[in-house]
Amino acid sequence: MKNSLIFSITNDDITIAAGKYFKGKPVLLNVKTRKYDGLLDSSIKPVETTYLVKEIRSILDEMFDKIPYFDEVYVVIPDLKIDTYLSSITVYTDNSSSIVTEDDIKRLFLSATKKTIGDQTNKIIDVSPIYFETDKQQFTKPPIGEHSSSLKMSYGCYPISANFYKSFEKLFNKLGFKDFKLTFNSVEIANLIKATPNSPKSYFLLDSGYTNSYFSIVGSHVVYYNQKLAFNIFNLLEDFVHEYDIPYSDVRQIINTYGYDDSKHPIKVLLYEGKNSFDVDVKIYQHDVNKKIDEFIEKFAKDLLEKETMLKNIAKLSLDIDVPFIGIGEIFAINGFKQKLESVLGKKINVYQNKFTYHNTRNIYPILGSLCKIEEYDLKKTVASENISNVTRGD
Repeated sequence: MKNSLIFSITNDDITIAAGKYFKGKPVLLNVKTRKYDGLLDSSIKPVETTYLVKEIRSILDEMFDKIPYFDEVYVVIPDLKIDTYLSSITVYTDNSSSIVTEDDIKRLFLSATKKTIGDQTNKIIDVSPIYFETDKQQFTKPPIGEHSSSLKMSYGCYPISANFYKSFEKLFNKLGFKDFKLTFNSVEIANLIKATPNSPKSYFLLDSGYTNSYFSIVGSHVVYYNQKLAFNIFNLLEDFVHEYDIPYSDVRQIINTYGYDDSKHPIKVLLYEGKNSFDVDVKIYQHDVNKKIDEFIEKFAKDLLEKETMLKNIAKLSLDIDVPFIGIGEIFAINGFKQKLESVLGKKINVYQNKFTYHNTRNIYPILGSLCKIEEYDLKKTVASENISNVTRGD
């Protein structure tokens, strides 16, 4: 049972959690979140590094009198752009009895992360196993204790630019963390969904929050490709502000409190009354809110369907069955949004509900996913590996 420290750094906030996997579920022991107005794209600028060091140290000081020892340190970052490589690797069981041990699993993971891609300007930061194969059969989980002279792992791996990785390395070295694991937000959400009973192996993942929306193809619990969507909640708020010239905070309260409601009322329902920046009276009714959400959903759905077609073409998918849609994020907390989006898309969206803890916010999901993965695969770097080759697509 490992004690883990997980950092989730998004464009909206910084969340730090101490946790472990206990009695079949991820457990959060201490969690702190602070709003963050940064922008993660391809590097962390020096001034931003200084700011992040200060913010993260401040949060850690609130959480701990003295930072304890952690077996694993994870850093979860926004998806940016995931371009997955599929590969496989084989090791020979390192004992006279030819029994698969934890060390064999560690060697597989270490060998996979040490592989290089192309001209070595990218670094593999994470690995998602598809299956393990012994001399006799395949397994979805590490076959520790099975008899076999060799062990093969088929997997998807996730690269980022080496320079981007170095910027995080510099940041966390300054914070005193010499050994950490960098991973993507949607990869850890897929790990959480994988750990959830009766969840699908393959699906489309729609993750939409206040400032970012991502759409991903997940197959056999591996995130294959994703695209950033053009619209998010902030765009919806902007539409209201531009039309009514009222503060963002007022618009946010209207959306969060009322959302979309197309039930028939004998009288018009007044939701907001105030003044704009020119001291002109502003009144907003439920039908006004419905109209703006309708307009937003039309744009959102059009972009989503275009991205779905694009990802299917990139992945060369020919789908004869209905692949389920799983939705997460604050956008699905807006009253009536899911139902209206479903009617426009002509697709059912299953909004994910965390069944492990009472935390049901978007920033917590990848943290829980990291804890599930740490429990399932021991990634501690304790075994060396040799004969590491390059990775290509379908290697």
